[in-house]
Amino acid sequence: MHLKQHTDYSLRILTYVARKCEAMVSAHEISEACGISYSHTVKVVNKLGKLGDLDLKRGRYGCGIQLAAEPETINLATVVEQFESQPKPHFPIDAHDSHGEGSLRFEANNTAVKRRHWNRIRRPAGCK
Repeated sequence: MHLKQHTDYSLRILTYVARKCEAMVSAHEISEACGISYSHTVKVVNKLGKLGDLDLKRGRYGCGIQLAAEPETINLATVVEQFESQPKPHFPIDAHDSHGEGSLRFEANNTAVKRRHWNRIRRPAGCK
């Protein structure tokens, strides 16, 4: 089985943080120890935090990264599945011709914006 790069990184990061037991670790420490670039480390750590596998603490005192639960309760198959799955495309703008005659309405976040003369914009120059 061939894993995506971020999936591989997520497994490395979880393993490293689990070995540190209760200690808080920094993203710099993880990136150096696991051989992952800092920017990739931050992306994967943030996703693991959103998924509930890592506890991310920020602030002047006691900041760092640690496991959110006991290592025995984290299911690696679930982590792999979450990183390997393709996200569904999200299209926040719905376009439809509500008034006919080329008047197109775009609805985004409950805000309707009316575009007039849509056919003129869409048509190549010289066409009527």
